[in-house]
Amino acid sequence: QQKPETIADFKKHDRFEMDDYTDALLRSLKRNGFEYSDIMIKGPDTLAVGRLVLDPYSATLFSSSPRTFAAIDALIAEGMSMDEAIERIAFPDNPEKWVSNLVEADEIAIAAE
Repeated sequence: QQKPETIADFKKHDRFEMDDYTDALLRSLKRNGFEYSDIMIKGPDTLAVGRLVLDPYSATLFSSSPRTFAAIDALIAEGMSMDEAIERIAFPDNPEKWVSNLVEADEIAIAAE
């Protein structure tokens, strides 16, 4: 949910035109952990509300959480590649989903060609 001070900041700095309806829409947006985030898209002739649902890998990859970033960074510091670290964070209890456990590195390169 948007913090009231964030919405107040939008109004104060005229980030975009905001009437009472837009204000109410912003206040109605919710987030449920990694499950989903409500989003609002506002353009010159458009105002839409939707729900963004990401798979665990994408949610980890695009996360803005300092905790998630630090966990990925720590695994990289231990020698993992970026994609391996993201997989470990995205699927901590499902090592069967880690690519490094599925195929040999040579097979990954061949599959990508």
